[in-house]
Amino acid sequence: MPERYGSSYAVNAAEALDRSPRPLSARLASREPRERPRRVSPRAPRTFWEEPLSVRHRESQSLMHQFLAVPKTLHLTPPEALDSELMNAARPASGAARRVKRHRSAQKESELEAVGPMEIAWRTPELPVFADLCEATASKLSVSGFLQAPHGFAVVGASAERQKFGNKVLRCYLQHGLSAVPVSLTQTVIEGLPCISSLKDLGRDAEHYGVSVITPPKVTLQLLDLAKELKIQRLWLQPGSESPEVLQRAEELQLGLIHSGPCLLVELGFDPQWIPPQASASGEAAEGAVRWRLCGASQVFTVTLAAPKTRNALSRPVLSALKELLQTLPSSTRVLLLESQGSVFSSGHRFGDFAAELGAAEHRRTLQLCSEVNMLLREVAPPSIAVVQGLATAAGCQLACSCDLVLAADTAAFQLPGAANGGFCHTPAVAVAQRTSASAVAEMAFLAEKIPAERAERLGLVNRVIPRAKLYSEARKVAEKIAKADPAQIQRGKQVLYQQMLKPTLAEKYACAEPAMLEMFSTPASQETDGEEVPTLRFARRLDARPF
Repeated sequence: MPERYGSSYAVNAAEALDRSPRPLSARLASREPRERPRRVSPRAPRTFWEEPLSVRHRESQSLMHQFLAVPKTLHLTPPEALDSELMNAARPASGAARRVKRHRSAQKESELEAVGPMEIAWRTPELPVFADLCEATASKLSVSGFLQAPHGFAVVGASAERQKFGNKVLRCYLQHGLSAVPVSLTQTVIEGLPCISSLKDLGRDAEHYGVSVITPPKVTLQLLDLAKELKIQRLWLQPGSESPEVLQRAEELQLGLIHSGPCLLVELGFDPQWIPPQASASGEAAEGAVRWRLCGASQVFTVTLAAPKTRNALSRPVLSALKELLQTLPSSTRVLLLESQGSVFSSGHRFGDFAAELGAAEHRRTLQLCSEVNMLLREVAPPSIAVVQGLATAAGCQLACSCDLVLAADTAAFQLPGAANGGFCHTPAVAVAQRTSASAVAEMAFLAEKIPAERAERLGLVNRVIPRAKLYSEARKVAEKIAKADPAQIQRGKQVLYQQMLKPTLAEKYACAEPAMLEMFSTPASQETDGEEVPTLRFARRLDARPF
């Protein structure tokens, strides 16, 4: 009986021949051919395919016997255990049968005859055991699928200490421009990113995240049940976070899992010396619902709506915190980024702020506060950029559209839902109308339908649509590029841009813009003098720069 190794079999062909009767092909090949007179013809020698069928059979059988006489080990795997990809990977390079076309060009025939028409180069490389091959292939495919998580990645067990593995995994994601959310019970901000305390804070779209786990096995075991509840199917147990109990439980829950070997730092590549841009100042307001940080190098001021449990609702405390931040922006700020956590950018007003017992005066104050925040986004000196990762609805849509630029993930959507709930989005429609046509605003307000990011880009609501996993890194690149320009010119340009847009006639628009243009030309910083005392605009040398 052949010796069995796991799901593969090893059979020695020569031993099998010795224990069985000689096949017909062997007996035919051992016969001495009878001498037959051959006709002499002036034409070229026949090729293999021009020989009679009987001759071709005889020569093929002889070659097969010669091949079987050579001792070799063949790995045979049950066909039902192989898929097409693994079969192609495990098949010998030359194949058991020659595939030769009947009609060849004269050049190919001469090349074939030069090496001998009946020579077969058979290679039998050492193949891995099927179980090992299957496991290795499955791991690679799982890693590839994990890295394609549409909404980015969460790091459970993230650490603020850079020598710890939880911090290295987080920095590895950031180093490769991927969106990452640190999950920690003890920290509020790690590497400039606001933390969440549980995977539940990812919101309704938690299943679209890839989760890297850097926790002790006992904690990991509890995490699996939560992942099942949230329908998370992309889990990567980093080395040290798994155990037999964890793997058994994951199998019972039928979770998609990467474990026992692959390491994120190795798969992606990691430079331990790389450090993300550091914040020179940071803080929070509205009981942690609003967080902010100022990057010291680029002077980019980032405001984050950090209340995913309430779908980042714009409550009175949140609106008050936003107004105070916008009114007290540091003078060194060059760009303002407005982001949010979770699967929803903002769900708009908190309906509790409009409860009947509060009275009409409080209702009016809440609406005025919201309008003031949206107007401040246009009035502040530095350009403002909304980074929309999910649904921006009602006053949340108003907040995003009030920014100078809107960068949206391919999973984002915009909505004015008032008409669907028996009302109307009066004030949110004001901001939307500033970015798109009247017909588009009417459609959004009357139909109350969600507008996907791609269509929102065509309507002018969105400047760019970016894959969800790279949204935040790309937004920072855009902000940093704007921050490299002359802040005085950028801020003056923003002011004049909106002033001339309010003018009714074309002549008035130019009359508004010309003084600012003359002022720019007259500043010493905008001009340089070469050797011939000819003024040369400093910024003219950057005309070939690539647009952001």
